[in-house]
Amino acid sequence: MNPLSSEDIRLLNEIGYLAGAQRDLASAAAIFDALELCRPDAGFSYVGMAMAHLNRRQYDDALSRLDRGLTRAQAPDLPDLHAIRALVLHMAGRASECDRAIQSAGNHLLARALVTPNA
Repeated sequence: MNPLSSEDIRLLNEIGYLAGAQRDLASAAAIFDALELCRPDAGFSYVGMAMAHLNRRQYDDALSRLDRGLTRAQAPDLPDLHAIRALVLHMAGRASECDRAIQSAGNHLLARALVTPNA
């Protein structure tokens, strides 16, 4: 049984995003690591920590977290993970890998926004 309610998880997720936005990687990691332990099959902890790394331009760390999520998250969360992975690859200047991640994200809104007009 999960010791946290869905409201607790939502609040912690939001606080984790705030910590990441403030570039407080230690606090973000503590929160998202705990959320991953509570819900390893949900994509939000992987996305949240990846975004914290992205805010610090730590592309490889962001990709590593997303790749872990891709092996653990349930199917409904996979397009989100692929779309954020495409964003990280785009920001890292890794165009061909970004294109593959966009394809994996399917019809995800973020992935569609990353498609270049001439692609």
